[in-house]
Amino acid sequence: MILSGQNDSLVVIPVLNEEKSVGGVIDMVKENVRGVDILIVDDGSSDGTLEIACKKDVFVVSHPFNMGIGSSFQTGCLFAENHGYRSIVRMDGDGQHAPEYLDAILAPVKNGNVDIAIGSRFLGKSKFKSSMGRLVGIYIISRVLMIITRK
Repeated sequence: MILSGQNDSLVVIPVLNEEKSVGGVIDMVKENVRGVDILIVDDGSSDGTLEIACKKDVFVVSHPFNMGIGSSFQTGCLFAENHGYRSIVRMDGDGQHAPEYLDAILAPVKNGNVDIAIGSRFLGKSKFKSSMGRLVGIYIISRVLMIITRK
């Protein structure tokens, strides 16, 4: 595959041992979003994730060992910069991010209205239901940040 995107936007999908979901996530992005290229950043998976991703018509970069989600996204950002993409969006490889919202997230960036747009599964109508433990954790962290920042 030639390392040159056909589009100006790149969907970066960091993955680690997501063989059960990565193929479906790629297919859902392709079905729901036009005008983007897809980069799978395999973070040292030990299952069949890399093999599945390589069979799809997407860019694939593989870390030799697990380096973490931050490094995986940084790899995606460097790939985007080195290949001339004007905008990037990050999705999870486990299917928890709904690709039908990618156009809405990218639109204000592509239109030049903002430099960054962040989607949230907690805003508006969403099928996402968080666990009680996660909600408590979010509450505690948000309160600590409010105290630290005084906002």
